[in-house]
Amino acid sequence: ISFLLQVLVFRKAEGSPFTTPQNEYDVSDERSIQYDSLRLAKDDVKAIRAATNKGAETVLKQSELSDIAYWVFEGEDDVGLFGSAANIQGMKDAYDVFYEDKAFVDWCLLDYREEVAVNETRGCVPPLTPLTMYYASEWDSEMVATA
Repeated sequence: ISFLLQVLVFRKAEGSPFTTPQNEYDVSDERSIQYDSLRLAKDDVKAIRAATNKGAETVLKQSELSDIAYWVFEGEDDVGLFGSAANIQGMKDAYDVFYEDKAFVDWCLLDYREEVAVNETRGCVPPLTPLTMYYASEWDSEMVATA
């Protein structure tokens, strides 16, 4: 019975039912060596193209972070760092030394989220700071009155 079963299975599958002839590999066979050479050549070309295309990408001026500055403040009185208006104003004054500098726009992270006119200067991305809770970038009196 097993002999007849093997004859039927191998006759229907035209050879081994477990692997197709394309998947067979022989180290000494010239076709296997040629296929390996072709595969390695494809990998080399793909790596060269990836390296070449990476250099061709346009990176906008000051559009990527190059460094991060961590500002550490310490409260000198018992109310804590955010406990008094004078402490909060002192932190803002320290930040303003940099933000109000004329050259700040030359080294800040530029804001590319919005389009600007041709002759207009692109603004900087606002920094991530807890002071944004106390000092709004713009003031809407109507919203404050309705809140």
